[in-house]
Amino acid sequence: MKPRKATTTLKFNGKNVDTSLKDYLESVSYEDVASGSSDTLSIKLHNITKQWMKGWYPKKGDAVEGSIKLLDWDKAGKENFLRTFYVRRCEFFRKSYDGIF
Repeated sequence: MKPRKATTTLKFNGKNVDTSLKDYLESVSYEDVASGSSDTLSIKLHNITKQWMKGWYPKKGDAVEGSIKLLDWDKAGKENFLRTFYVRRCEFFRKSYDGIF
């Protein structure tokens, strides 16, 4: 029996960025909260090359679409579209070169 896995698909402003992010992506987390609060999608990147401080810096209001694909679960291979999120905050940390938005 294989261990269960989950992979993500991300689009920024309608463009698939999975290939562009593969060398930078550290983690993606999704929180589906009860009604009355917004769901959240957090993306953690490393920025050792400082590419994200140059032309790739996300702007407030940029659209991010997220999907999760489950592998080796009961319904393996089904891709679940989460929804479109909008960037509210983007932080990069000088000492670690990590960023979260």
